[in-house]
Amino acid sequence: MNEKIGYEELQSEEIGRISRLLRSQSILVLASADRDGLPRSAPLFFLADEMLRLYWFSTWTSRHSRNCARDPRAAVAISRPARNWRQIAGVQMEGRVAVVRSGALRRRMTAEYCARFGLDESFAETIRKSSLYCFTPEWVRYVDNSRRFGEKIELRSKREVNPSRTNSPRRRSSGRESDRGAGSRAG
Repeated sequence: MNEKIGYEELQSEEIGRISRLLRSQSILVLASADRDGLPRSAPLFFLADEMLRLYWFSTWTSRHSRNCARDPRAAVAISRPARNWRQIAGVQMEGRVAVVRSGALRRRMTAEYCARFGLDESFAETIRKSSLYCFTPEWVRYVDNSRRFGEKIELRSKREVNPSRTNSPRRRSSGRESDRGAGSRAG
């Protein structure tokens, strides 16, 4: 069934299908536009929350971070590996990227990120120097050919679903974040 649904109307079974796919995968492909408007993509480890927001760590100097600082609009693709058309299942999203400013959210995501991806203390400094980014979807298309060819769910956000205390990514004057850096500042 092809349906266009807003978040408020989305049934828990449908949101569950999308959420299960997001939680079963570990890499998203983030598409952003460079200064000249050329499309750029970057594969990134990510975590997903119950509102389909996606989180990752990255330095502000990376090309995708600089692109999102200039223009927070971005697109994301996440899919399962497939060898035939019946196995194709994935999510396409359009939305906005922001740096997470909440220290509590950053601490929670850091713990989840390290646990999920097997990062030990040797990565602590790298994560400390990185910003936590949040992608908030404004449009989502979920495709699942295991149900039927072209089976999809589409939804468009009717309201802002960003976590509190996020701001558009901004370039900082130095390449290092201290413990009081952008990712751990409250509001």
